[in-house]
Amino acid sequence: MINVIICDDDIDFCEIIEYKIKNHMKALEFDYKITKIHNLNDLKSLINENSADIVFIDIMVKDINSVN
Repeated sequence: MINVIICDDDIDFCEIIEYKIKNHMKALEFDYKITKIHNLNDLKSLINENSADIVFIDIMVKDINSVN
């Protein structure tokens, strides 16, 4: 199973990314799980608790630079 995390404070953008990922995963017949979160603290906790194969993260999440 491929574990995907989407982290963005824009809920609509998360929905768009999730939709696109689902379409591609289904077309490729991959087994997957998508988790959507909306702040960096939840992202840190989730990554510490679980492994992720793919992480989509916005550069600026609630005015915090996620690159640092």
